[in-house]
Amino acid sequence: MKFYKIEIIRGTLLSSKTVVDSIAFSHHYIKSASKCEYFVDPKLDSFQACQTLGNLCVLSSYNMASAPCRQFQDIVAKTRDTNYHSQEDWKYSLPWLYYKDEADDIISDRGIHMKVSFSDVKEHTSHLKFKLAKYDLNGTFMGIEDLTSHFMYCQNSFTSLENVSRKKKYFAFGNSVRHKYSCSLNDLISTKMFFYDLYVVDEGNECSSVKQKNDCLYPVPVLNRNFVDNGSFPNINMGEKDEFNDRLVRRFFLFDNEVNI
Repeated sequence: MKFYKIEIIRGTLLSSKTVVDSIAFSHHYIKSASKCEYFVDPKLDSFQACQTLGNLCVLSSYNMASAPCRQFQDIVAKTRDTNYHSQEDWKYSLPWLYYKDEADDIISDRGIHMKVSFSDVKEHTSHLKFKLAKYDLNGTFMGIEDLTSHFMYCQNSFTSLENVSRKKKYFAFGNSVRHKYSCSLNDLISTKMFFYDLYVVDEGNECSSVKQKNDCLYPVPVLNRNFVDNGSFPNINMGEKDEFNDRLVRRFFLFDNEVNI
């Protein structure tokens, strides 16, 4: 089956010609880059440093012209040759950021075992369950959470998908939902930002007897509209024909109140 991808569109208050010295980058980059590259002991903070470096690359819109993304890819190419969880794009001790395969091959992958339907059918899934692996900017792993109202982070008047009918529609298989609303960006200044890796729960029979339920989490590809590749934006698609060069990624954030501080 052709699988979902989620799309991330992040606005900015700065023009492309504006240069801002970021305290967040100045504080985290050098330390995380060195500790991640010269990975010594997983019992130390080397794992966390690699997560931080990955987060800084994500903050840079995956732009290979940025120092964090160049450093991250250099570490992948030169010092990490062991795959993690049998994923070729996911290297040991590093977060999984980029997909190497073409977008159409990724979203057409048939690695999910569960059967799905548009309505309630025996032994079929009609409403998908998602999990979020959550990280702080400093690389701290905050655990795995059920996806609930995370994408409604800026809508105070909406009861965050707690309404049952809205929640069912939001996670229904084969259904698209678009919400349009506005809110004050000042409300986000004191709100904690996090980085996420999204997974769908594979409820197929092959997973029903698995002791480690995390093995039933299937990674969801992300289409980040702000992705930068050699100064261009390949994911800004004006029509279906523009999707041929899409670059899919894994990690994302919902708002940024750190990088320009």
